[in-house]
Amino acid sequence: MNRLVLLLLIITHALYSAEIISQTNPESTAVHSPFTVELKVKLSPTEKLIPADSAGWQKTLSINAVELKPSDSSVSVIYHLSAYAPPTCSIPSFSVYSVPTDSGGKADTLKTTPFVIKVNSIITDTGAVASAEFGDPMAAGKFPVKKVIGFLFTVLLAALIVLGIAALIRWYIMKRKDKNFWGQELNPQLPPYDEAMLALVSIEQNKMLETGQLKEVVFLLSVILKRYIGRRYECAVQESTSSEFRKWISSSSLSREQKNLVERFISETDPMKFANIMPGLSEVGSLFNDVKSFVIDTKPAEITKEEK
Repeated sequence: MNRLVLLLLIITHALYSAEIISQTNPESTAVHSPFTVELKVKLSPTEKLIPADSAGWQKTLSINAVELKPSDSSVSVIYHLSAYAPPTCSIPSFSVYSVPTDSGGKADTLKTTPFVIKVNSIITDTGAVASAEFGDPMAAGKFPVKKVIGFLFTVLLAALIVLGIAALIRWYIMKRKDKNFWGQELNPQLPPYDEAMLALVSIEQNKMLETGQLKEVVFLLSVILKRYIGRRYECAVQESTSSEFRKWISSSSLSREQKNLVERFISETDPMKFANIMPGLSEVGSLFNDVKSFVIDTKPAEITKEEK
């Protein structure tokens, strides 16, 4: 009786003990290109599979993932691998643990059959096949096309940004000098006198005094006068402060009366512009007439054809 029970146990163990039924290996691959090794393991209902640690293979092989697909009486173990050592790569034996789910069973270790896979080329970023003789995965892909293109694109983009900033700065400087990007004069300017008189006429036509835009008129008159003097006498007073403007007046070739007029204009407009003092209509009208008189009195003499 005991012998019969022992025989039944041996038969049962033979029928249900874990074993590798099949192993599917590819014949060739390319550096970095993933490939799979699939095992089919017979397994009893009271057992489960645990893939062993893959440490130690990193120099020639990497395991990207391990996939388990159970069925009724077996489990498929799919290794997703990448090889790095042309022209051939030795795939070592993998260990798979068969672990019983009950407390009375005993764990077992299954090992795959090692094999050699052909790794004779790599696929470049352009799709062409190139030879690869690399000793380790760090050397694989000695000419990374994507990285080189990415680097060149970054350099080109940085250069374009720098050129754009430089062009913007030059444009701003040229604009302040009434010139275009290439240093050429913008649309032919009116002579200083004509430009100033046209601006004064614009104030009258828009009836800015009559509509109470007094403070705006004060600022416009200051701009018109400074711009006219800057262009008429070719001096840098347009961006000058009041004190700098006064220094220029004192050393200029203006007559005493003209100097007094400009000095008075500065003294009367500064409080209106910077001390928030509301000017009156008569005051602003007087300032308008002063600027107009100054422009007319200092109009450059016209050069005749004979003089040219």
